[in-house]
Amino acid sequence: MGVVGLGESGRGAVALLCDRGSRVTVFDDRDRSELSAEVLDWVAGQGILRAGPVVQPEVEIAPLHALIVSPGVPRDHPLIVAARASGIEVLSEIELAARAMPGRILAVTGTNGKSTTVSLAHAILGRIGRAHLAGNIGTAATKVAPQVKAGEAVVLEVSSFQLEWIDTFHARSAAVLNVAPDHLNRYEDFEDYAATKRNLLRTLTPDDTFTFPADDARLETWARECKAHAVPFHANDELLAGRDGAFVRSGAIWRRWRGSEERILAVGDFGLLGAHNLDNALAAVASCLVFEVPAKEVAVALAQAQGLPHRTALVLEANGVRYVNDSKATNVHATATSLRGWDGSLVLLLGGSDKQEDYGALTRFLANVRVALCYGQQGERIAQAIAGATQVERFDTCEQALTRAVAVAQSGDAVLLSPACASFDEFKSFEHRGEFFERWVRQHVGGAS
Repeated sequence: MGVVGLGESGRGAVALLCDRGSRVTVFDDRDRSELSAEVLDWVAGQGILRAGPVVQPEVEIAPLHALIVSPGVPRDHPLIVAARASGIEVLSEIELAARAMPGRILAVTGTNGKSTTVSLAHAILGRIGRAHLAGNIGTAATKVAPQVKAGEAVVLEVSSFQLEWIDTFHARSAAVLNVAPDHLNRYEDFEDYAATKRNLLRTLTPDDTFTFPADDARLETWARECKAHAVPFHANDELLAGRDGAFVRSGAIWRRWRGSEERILAVGDFGLLGAHNLDNALAAVASCLVFEVPAKEVAVALAQAQGLPHRTALVLEANGVRYVNDSKATNVHATATSLRGWDGSLVLLLGGSDKQEDYGALTRFLANVRVALCYGQQGERIAQAIAGATQVERFDTCEQALTRAVAVAQSGDAVLLSPACASFDEFKSFEHRGEFFERWVRQHVGGAS
């Protein structure tokens, strides 16, 4: 067996294969000198390492029965191309994990909102038994797989990268939260990206459920064309047209399952703020319907919910100004979703590295933005795209924009970092960017007053 990539998913795949008695060859494009001693020692005890760019991919893959691909490995990697040409099975790490899991899978994909939704679903399912949380949210599914027992629930956040090489992967409950332009530097076009998300639905049966927003025409089409039982969600119950799902009525979250309706809890008692998080709660409730969790247990899970780091997280409030970290908003759709959830005035920080998106789409969501501070590699492009929709200023770095934000913010404002871009011009990841924002704010703004 071969594994490409030595990240979290790759190491999980190697360990799972070795535990099951497979002889593993590990490929990583980095030179040995770029790998830590810890990683090298770990691999030495697990399998054979082929470090550095592959010179003869057809020779390297010849002895292999299958090639397991980590999410970060592009589809045109020489080893993948050679394996497919030779008829060698190419599988994603999450496919390998699913084949080793005896539990029932709830899988969530979408451009935005996945992490919050799977966290809520995990909390809901955890109210009635042991539930596991893995996938794109942090812990590799292959690391969790050996812990799963028959009948237990497994909640997986799955990205488009992870769905590229699935085959028999089957979810008892599958959710697609939204499909908006993202990762267009990896896919041929938006339709190619969307088709990859749709891979999640291929193996669904009439006994399974498919959760999606009721106002999304594309996903309504997917629901009609797949075999699963449709369970849409929306704050407006009329859009569900009487179908099973989750919705809001008279200021409360409700669910409908097999024709029976139940009130869950008041929207005001839900633990997270913002319209987008209410959507995530409805998605979680709908996706858990097939697991038959009592309404009172669902209510407890939602009431106790806490926000995830870097997702519209309040850092502090000082002089009447709230500082909010939404560094996870790495694309236009995520930032637009965040902006829809705010009622008060905003000082907005936008910028970072390119994902080949149309920033002009943000102009429809800037009504509450007093000033947009655009920075970094994409700062000028964003500034030009939204000019005229709000006051715009341009800066070279995130820190410069943040310094200006403190200067222009007024009591009643929120300073919102919701960049609409990747972070790799200045930072290692969106987490690194968010941590910088929070550290800088605490250091230069101080405590609440």
